[in-house]
This record gives sequence, structure tokens and C-alpha cells, in this order.
Amino acid sequence: MPAARLAQVRQRLSRLQQEATQATDQAAQRQELRLILGRLEDFATQVREGLQSADSTTRKEIIRSLVKAIKIEDGHVRITYRITPPF
Repeated sequence: MPAARLAQVRQRLSRLQQEATQATDQAAQRQELRLILGRLEDFATQVREGLQSADSTTRKEIIRSLVKAIKIEDGHVRITYRITPPF
């Protein structure tokens, strides 16, 4: 095999290896996001159930502990939560 052809094959192999690594990394990130979303959904369910059975004072305290800030601007409400992932 001529040297030029060999260099092209090596470049292509290197590019394909990089693409495979990127695909693997992306798949791992997607899996991690699925796990995080699952934990958040479980947490939201627990909070919802707790709020339903709590008295009004307890509800307010739970909400205060979860909500960092509430901003109302131009008819839009933005809520910032205080949630730290358990990693």
C-alpha cells in the first residue's frame, strides 16, 4: 500500500475512533440525565405527597426550604429551586 494511501487510512481510522468515543460519551451523558430525571421525579412525588398531608404551616416551611427565589417580570413567573443532586 502506498504511503499516501496508508496515511489516508490512518486518518480515517483516527476520525472514526474519535466519533466512536464521542458517541460513547454522549450515550453515557444521556444515561446520567435519565437517572437524574428519575430521581427528580421521585423527589417531586415525595414532596407532592408530603404537601397533601401537611398542615398549612408545614407546607409553607417546605416550600420555603425548596424555593430559592421567585421573580415576576412582564407577566412571567420564574421560580429558582434549591435542589442539589445527591452525587
